[in-house]
Amino acid sequence: MKEKGKGVRPLVTEINQVSTLKNPEISEVNQLITALQKKKNLSFKLNKGMIAEENPYVNHILYRNQGVLLGYMLLSAYDPQELEVTTVFDGTQQEFMLMYTCLKQYGKEKNNKNCLFIVDQEDTLLTSIIKELEIPYAFSEYHMGFNQDHLTTFNKTKSLELLDAQESDREIIVRLNEERFDNQEITTKELMEVELEGIQLVRVNGEIVGKLKVDNYQGEVGIYGFMVAPHIRGQGVGRATLEAVITTIYKNKIDKLYLEVESTNARALHLYQSMGFRIEAKFDYYDEKYSIT
Repeated sequence: MKEKGKGVRPLVTEINQVSTLKNPEISEVNQLITALQKKKNLSFKLNKGMIAEENPYVNHILYRNQGVLLGYMLLSAYDPQELEVTTVFDGTQQEFMLMYTCLKQYGKEKNNKNCLFIVDQEDTLLTSIIKELEIPYAFSEYHMGFNQDHLTTFNKTKSLELLDAQESDREIIVRLNEERFDNQEITTKELMEVELEGIQLVRVNGEIVGKLKVDNYQGEVGIYGFMVAPHIRGQGVGRATLEAVITTIYKNKIDKLYLEVESTNARALHLYQSMGFRIEAKFDYYDEKYSIT
């Protein structure tokens, strides 16, 4: 038996949950992401802005062993009842459970009803841990990157307007998000939960028929929440909207343009592929329900 304190390096672990990362932490996280991209060819549902910018909807969990960052969780709660968690991890299952315990405590404090774990389908380590925890699979989505060469194929096929969302647009955004086009009342709470920043509305013949969000952080541009009202689908509005938005985006120099789509949405997938988007990763979502006591 080795004498205590000799020949055995003590296990020193550290877990921090923070609302904003400092510059050295941002560098650590980016280095871990790059290392796993090279080592395991993994993708993560993250962008530079989510990691670096202060955001009231985002929190972070950092796990270190012997001072080395081995685990990172980005927690986003744009829906106040639901957490979305992207994990960058290169440790053991036992170490993951330390982060998982911290995450559960955070969810309890925030009264979240459920937690969605977002995992690259190629991440066999995280997938096996999630399955061992018996967290149910929910759905999958594709992460798709745009090939700029396809800009030359765009044709202005339909006349439409793109408008920046205003305070007065909160109700139509809720109805578009939830496809509620009846006379059902929209609550004040629903209206106030609408995020207006970056939202663009699509107007055709004087009617708002669609919306999307464009997020640009240091040349990395994402298109989120794109949808067209059901009664206008199949009329070329979706294609025309994307052509207009993408053309505008590329008036400035950018490094990357991407969007995401559920793997079962065949119509949208076909549209995106026909316009020059290509599948770069497939993310599986696992949905853990929290008991509210």
